[in-house]
Amino acid sequence: VIAALSQTIVINCAASIAPGFHYTFAHWSTPQCSKSTSRRSVLSNGTLIITNAAVADSGLYQCSISFGREKVTANVAISVPRVDTIWMLTTDRCGGFCQSTYDRSVYYAVSSSNTWDKSKYYDCPSGYHWASTEEGRKIFKNNGNNAVPYVYHGQCGWSGYVYGGLKRVFFRFRDSASTNAYKHAGNYDMFQVDFGSTTNYFAGIV
Repeated sequence: VIAALSQTIVINCAASIAPGFHYTFAHWSTPQCSKSTSRRSVLSNGTLIITNAAVADSGLYQCSISFGREKVTANVAISVPRVDTIWMLTTDRCGGFCQSTYDRSVYYAVSSSNTWDKSKYYDCPSGYHWASTEEGRKIFKNNGNNAVPYVYHGQCGWSGYVYGGLKRVFFRFRDSASTNAYKHAGNYDMFQVDFGSTTNYFAGIV
């Protein structure tokens, strides 16, 4: 099981249980916490729930279900990777993480490099997720010019499209490697998603 930081992990150890059915769920690396912690609990049906997952929750878990003389043991490896935001540029006036003026749930994360690596997964800061093209199309539907600030052009200390000596134009989506979708740094924030395959002038992600 691979989970993101702050995600809730739910693992059903048994689809159903009968009277007299006993179970255990143990974290091998911290057996003293095998039953529960403030974020870890086991329901009566053997379901393990870990809320607000942290890196410390990574490890090998063992679920042992016993009924009479029968016993079944299952090993479950849980991995909660550290968020890798080393790729981000954080030195502009917005810390490289600018909130959309059109939809406050959206942020634009700026890349240090202005070359898009289509095979790379760009981690978001903890608590956020990299938006898909479909999510972007549902939010940004306008195709006209409106008196709303640009996505990033001329903002946060940028000189037009340029910051740190590099031109940055295209903010990509999680599946842009296949859809070619982007938000253009120089379009009005509410403007619809555009499409293009260039890997040059990469600005970051949505």
